Amino acid sequence: MTDLVFIDPAGTGFSRLVGDVKPEDVHGLREDARSIAQLIREWLRQNRRWTSPVFIAGESFGTTRAAALLPQLMGGSEPLAV
Repeated sequence: MTDLVFIDPAGTGFSRLVGDVKPEDVHGLREDARSIAQLIREWLRQNRRWTSPVFIAGESFGTTRAAALLPQLMGGSEPLAV
């Protein structure tokens, strides 16, 4: 079984900011990577897929975002093997 999860970072595609999130919290390469890493961790947790292999891909500017995302996912208190 494979899960393919496509993410539009905040403010791109069909995504919108909701709640108390301010644009400066997510707009910018580092901020974007931090928010997407948080989203991925939460998705893995809620769907009980924490031990599943994780692959990251991006196209166009998404490639730069994917590269910035790796240290966010692989480090911190909940590191993922990507």
